[in-house]
Amino acid sequence: MKSKANLVFVKNVEEKEQVVSGKKYNLTIAAKDGGGATKNYEAIVVERVWDHYRSLESFKTL
Repeated sequence: MKSKANLVFVKNVEEKEQVVSGKKYNLTIAAKDGGGATKNYEAIVVERVWDHYRSLESFKTL
C-alpha cells in the first residue's frame, strides 16, 4: 500500500543493526505529519554496499 503522506523527519528514536547478507536496519523515527502532529514510525531498510543496493522493506506507524 502506498500513501502520499507528507512527513517531516524530527529525530531518530532508536536504531538496531543486524548483519545478514548485507545489513538490515530497524529504525524507529519520529516524524510530523501534515497536521503538525508528531508520531513514531518503524522503518526496515536492507543494504548491500558491495552491489549498491538499498531498499526500504517496510514503513509503518507505531
